[in-house]
Amino acid sequence: MNHPNAERPRVLFLIPTLDDGGAERVASTLSVGLGDRVEIHLLLHDARRVHYPYKGVVYGLDAPGGRFRPIRVILNQVHRIRKIRKFKAEHRITAAVSFFEPSNLYNILTRGSERVILTVHNQKSAEARGSASFRGKMAEWMYKPLIRRLYPRADRVVAVSRGVACDLADRYGLPENRIGVIPNALPVKTIQSMAHSPLPPEHAHIFEHPVLIHAGRLAPQKGHIHLFRAFRIIREVLPDLSLVLLGEGPLEERLKCRARELGIEEN
Repeated sequence: MNHPNAERPRVLFLIPTLDDGGAERVASTLSVGLGDRVEIHLLLHDARRVHYPYKGVVYGLDAPGGRFRPIRVILNQVHRIRKIRKFKAEHRITAAVSFFEPSNLYNILTRGSERVILTVHNQKSAEARGSASFRGKMAEWMYKPLIRRLYPRADRVVAVSRGVACDLADRYGLPENRIGVIPNALPVKTIQSMAHSPLPPEHAHIFEHPVLIHAGRLAPQKGHIHLFRAFRIIREVLPDLSLVLLGEGPLEERLKCRARELGIEEN
């Protein structure tokens, strides 16, 4: 038990937003769970985008935005790195936990005496293959050598699954003894309580027939295309089955088109 007058550890969470998404939910859950035992600081790329609950104090990097231009991107990175390094020093951070790129790279490049923990929520190699935009492909091209060189400097790299951990070791050469696996936490009691809540009347029609529900962001790593193909096969046996996607994301229009191509749009 800690002495009541002992100074609490000062933990920094470095993440783009607390707006939506699984990693943002993890940061939210961790801050709430640890908030009474440690001093939490949340440094966001955009402090205006806060949707999830949290404990601690939120700060913003507030780097200037605008259209994609290489020089501006470089200047923004320099601005953020300087600001994060200064923030860590001024707040005497004990441990810094980061989520996503470029936050993980910022965390390593601004390291002082604090412990540095990186979290990886997707398979990096799959992200590189699934990126369609020039900006996305350019980012992956730059990140790969940086990940190989910089990630081993972290005290710990935490992957959300064994598959993500293997990808980091096999594709990026990270030492396995630096990688840990911690699945995303689930608020089981909250989910059980919500399961007993009455269904809103406007959603009752969804359950008039057998239904398959997928909840998650509409993003490449969720594998919706495989789900669509499997659903089309299952409907040959269960013609009344419907598929409902709960979520938002960049693939919404593309998935609608794919559903039309597979002839399952009305289901």
